Formats: sequence, C-alpha cells, structure tokens
Amino acid sequence: MKVRLNDYAPNDFIRIIREWTETTQKQFANRIGKGERTVQAYESGSYNYNIKTLKKNL
Repeated sequence: MKVRLNDYAPNDFIRIIREWTETTQKQFANRIGKGERTVQAYESGSYNYNIKTLKKNL
C-alpha cells in the first residue's frame, strides 16, 4: 500500500509509522533515539520533528 504524505498531518504520519512497525511509543522512542514523551508530543502535534531523525534511525 502506498501512503501519500500530503494526505496526513505530520503527527499522523509518526503514529502510522509506529503502528505499522507494531511498536509502542516507548519502543519507537528508543528506536529513534528520543524519549517516550517526545514521541507522545510528536503524535499530539505539540512538537515538530525532523525527517532526518527518522531516516537515520529507522
């Protein structure tokens, strides 16, 4: 299945990736080198993230 990034808000995209990889927020945070609260903030839209953070760690 293809995902069109323009169809989703940045915070939705983080959640989708995490759900596709079947990881908890804590597991995903460890995988990208961030804290669990940071991932929660990404998913809620409180914090913005840099795509480079995801690319280098996933």
